[in-house]
Amino acid sequence: GEGARKAGLTIQYCMPFARHLLQSLEIPVVTQARASDDYQPANDNWAIGGQNILMDALGLAPSKDCFWSTVNQPGNPYTYADNVTEPYPELQAAAITLSAGPVAVADGIGYSNVELIMRSCRDDGLLLQPSAPMKLVDAALMYRATPHAGVSGPAGEVYVAHTILPGRDYGYLLSASLTNEWSFTPQDIGYAPGMSFAVVDVRAKEFVGLLSDDQPMTLHVSGKDDFQLLSLSPVESNGWALVGEVNKWVGVSTARYLEVTTTPESMLVEVTGVKGENVTIGFVSPEGELVRHSCIVPEESVMKLSTQGDCF
Repeated sequence: GEGARKAGLTIQYCMPFARHLLQSLEIPVVTQARASDDYQPANDNWAIGGQNILMDALGLAPSKDCFWSTVNQPGNPYTYADNVTEPYPELQAAAITLSAGPVAVADGIGYSNVELIMRSCRDDGLLLQPSAPMKLVDAALMYRATPHAGVSGPAGEVYVAHTILPGRDYGYLLSASLTNEWSFTPQDIGYAPGMSFAVVDVRAKEFVGLLSDDQPMTLHVSGKDDFQLLSLSPVESNGWALVGEVNKWVGVSTARYLEVTTTPESMLVEVTGVKGENVTIGFVSPEGELVRHSCIVPEESVMKLSTQGDCF
């Protein structure tokens, strides 16, 4: 650690044991640790929500190993089977973004899905991620610990991540390999009582309803190709909710949003980006409509956008 410090470098621990992760508390230059196994197409190294609980508690960014962004990549070096493919590139891309750690693409030259990759970042490559990594929800841990005790919980991978802006907490709920339906309220995924959220299906880019203590929502049985990713946007006092960028995995990220304010009848957001970048921002209206407005980032790299579509 001292050598890295003198050289101005940081360290990622690869394949660490728990004791190595704990030791990192005394080595400040350790900033990341591998949370997954090595990537091989079609493996489940995206399922890192359990490991992330410990890593985030220790102040480490979890590193999910790389992924293919397309299904078929001829000439690849994997020889353990014929016709090696990655059947779930969207799940891989969403999970690595929600890790809040490094995003590594392992495509062969000419085989990248650029649109899918860009759902993770701004035009300049700056990652758009939650404030903390996705973590397995408590109910899933309890269900695994007591599978025959009548405890209600999701039998599968159900993770929640958060983006924290002043006075606001935006959630991202990912579920995959889920073998039972699970109904939940905000309190079931770590929120305080009394909160209400506008919920958007990130993959379908559709408003699906409100979530509150009195209005639970149900995750349906799903595999990996039909995984679910829901964004949870706190409903403001005027009834509006900021969804953020509808074409990104994480619609609201601190790398994009500088300020969010409300008026009695609308919302105003201040965002930053690359000159000439087209930013499309969604809001859910008090009537339950997902409205979208697009603006071009000016030369100053900062702009404001309102629920009425005004850009300035």
